[in-house]
Amino acid sequence: MSEGYESVLMASPLFSSFTVDGARSILQSGKVSKMEAGALLFEEGGNPDSVMFLLEGQVETFVIRDEVERVFG
Repeated sequence: MSEGYESVLMASPLFSSFTVDGARSILQSGKVSKMEAGALLFEEGGNPDSVMFLLEGQVETFVIRDEVERVFG
């Protein structure tokens, strides 16, 4: 499933110096997942156990304080 994402990964400043083989290695060492719109990726205060790279789409980052959702720009 990682085929075709090498160039997307290499377009990121973090991975811009990677070769196609290097980008492919990163992709093959992990898992490419498609998420449904509105899916919650992680919660504040959670115990992180992975690193995520957004290859396509958009992410909304927000917190809830005093029962009010505050979206970061």
